[in-house]
Amino acid sequence: MWSQQTIRLTARARGFHLITDEIEQQLPELASISVGILQLFIQSISE
Repeated sequence: MWSQQTIRLTARARGFHLITDEIEQQLPELASISVGILQLFIQSISE
């Protein structure tokens, strides 16, 4: 199974941030996958 999605994360100040919980909330289908690879491309968009 392949899937590609665009999600938006909450804006944060510069620095290191744990985003696992937010990704899991926005991609609930991850719970049904037992083995796989998740690749994230995190793009900063200036507003």
